[in-house]
Amino acid sequence: MHTTNPSSATLQGDSRRPVQAQWLRTELYFSTGSLDDPQHQVNAARWREFLDKEVTPRFPDGFTAFDAYGQWRDKDADQPERLSTKVIVILHENTAIAQTSKPSAWPGNG
Repeated sequence: MHTTNPSSATLQGDSRRPVQAQWLRTELYFSTGSLDDPQHQVNAARWREFLDKEVTPRFPDGFTAFDAYGQWRDKDADQPERLSTKVIVILHENTAIAQTSKPSAWPGNG
């Protein structure tokens, strides 16, 4: 999970979240399997099911998801591990609870 510093958003506000509110951007990274082993990657249907059952109920105000590529190399390995990755981006109001808790504790994620 990665959360950026608060910044002013240029979003259309409503009575619950005025335009002047400070917003945080949180990024969640999910490996969906090794690019070198496509048979063991999470397929599109399972990813959509995960979004529908696990992510959307926790972030009903919305999020953005996109494909990414990642890699890392173990200190004893000759070649890097290449990973298929999904990234979920959530913009949420900068509140005390959002700064000090896990996403599941944020308002609306009960």
